[in-house]
Amino acid sequence: MHKVQWLSVITTISLAVVGGTNAAIAYSFTRLIESNNTFSGFGAPVINNQGTVVFQGFTGGGEVIFASQNGSLIPLADTKGAFSEVVAGDLDLNDRGTVAFRAQLKTGGSGIFTSNGGTVIPVATSSNAFDLGAFPAINRQGAIAYTQGAFPGSEQVFVNSRGVTTVIPASGRSLLSGPDINDRGTVVFAASLDGTTTNFGLFRFQDGQTALVAQAGQGFSGIGAPRINGAGTIVFNGANNNGYSIYRVQDGRVEKVIATTDGVFNYVTQADLNNRGKVAFLGAIPFQGFGIYTGADPLSDKVIAPGDILEGQRVTSVSFSGRGLNNVGQIAFTAQLSDGVRAVFLANPEAIPEPSAMPGKVLAIMGLGWLRMRKARATRR
Repeated sequence: MHKVQWLSVITTISLAVVGGTNAAIAYSFTRLIESNNTFSGFGAPVINNQGTVVFQGFTGGGEVIFASQNGSLIPLADTKGAFSEVVAGDLDLNDRGTVAFRAQLKTGGSGIFTSNGGTVIPVATSSNAFDLGAFPAINRQGAIAYTQGAFPGSEQVFVNSRGVTTVIPASGRSLLSGPDINDRGTVVFAASLDGTTTNFGLFRFQDGQTALVAQAGQGFSGIGAPRINGAGTIVFNGANNNGYSIYRVQDGRVEKVIATTDGVFNYVTQADLNNRGKVAFLGAIPFQGFGIYTGADPLSDKVIAPGDILEGQRVTSVSFSGRGLNNVGQIAFTAQLSDGVRAVFLANPEAIPEPSAMPGKVLAIMGLGWLRMRKARATRR
């Protein structure tokens, strides 16, 4: 386990005081795999609630999808057989350890597949390499949401559950994002309302009905991939003339969570949301680049960012998939270090005690030390 060296332990404590909350969050970091003679790099990882991390490894001769579980690396799929490419970033992982991914076929087509370390199972295939859309999503029950349609206006959202495929009603329009699905089977996706890219909305499919839950003009004029948690709360990336923001849809309300116009970020993207309502995202700060954050404060809400020291090396860049946060608060990401190493890391949250309790704890530690010193002196007598 490795800890990021930001500005020493004193800085971590001061952030807890400034934040004024019951507990701040620090992180310890575990390196899962690094670039070497076999792997030149890695795709942004995904994580489930058991802490299993899945990612793509790139070699000189192909690609491999791995699961990192309890210190072991388990191969799930590769390009040695029928696949010519396992598409970078097109991964999702459920709590039973099944990964859903998109792959290009050596025969010229494409497909959506699943794997849990055993047989690779096709969910949908097409002879058209561009027919099946990016970013399939899978829930705990194994239901998979994906898009299909090679041309704007012909795309539709599908759900495959236990081998039965359902077309989501009213999804046959220009899609602007891949879908997401929660464990209740609710699906969310962004799509055009009239075939244009200026009039669009965020849709929710639940209990056989498709509903519009947010629409351009409610503070945003551009939209990115949505994420939905178990309670049905949705987050998505939105853009307008004033910048970029992360929005939350909850109880019928649309509200900004993070706005570039309100702080130091000049770009925010790849938002993810867990069942506790915590958000993690990529945020760019001028002259620094993209880091991973969990809130609007670039200091107290920072997980990792360029310039931080990790394993004795300076971080030069990080990547985050938008599916790298779990319900425990663990965050999976890739980083490039100043020595040229690329690696997949797992950030593990560690609560810092409430600031008001710290003086008492310090005094207790000092008192314990004084008693031990006094006992030692008595023994020498």
